[in-house]
Amino acid sequence: MRDDQLSGGQQQRLSIACALVHDPELVFLDEPTTGLDPQARRNLWDLLRGINAEGRTVVLTTHYMDEAEALCDRVAVMDHGKVLRVGPPAELIRELGVTSLEDVFLQLTGREYRE
Repeated sequence: MRDDQLSGGQQQRLSIACALVHDPELVFLDEPTTGLDPQARRNLWDLLRGINAEGRTVVLTTHYMDEAEALCDRVAVMDHGKVLRVGPPAELIRELGVTSLEDVFLQLTGREYRE
């Protein structure tokens, strides 16, 4: 089977496997759970936690604030290419007096719909 015959989730898994196959010290992943089913998403979370526990660094971009809150030691909230806040998720949540990292994002960027 060629890679262009894979489903979106299978292509995403292949891309992640290629990024991790050589056990890099630094891993950049851009929206790695997009297109994954819930089981694959949680398996990837476990894998990323394991990589981090081994002392390796994972730089993750995501629109899923629950994912960033669960996985990241430190986050940068960005809007239109500008960094608005940087810090540990729990600290940002506490500083802004909200209940989740998604609330942090919404408080910093606004709630209006954007195209």
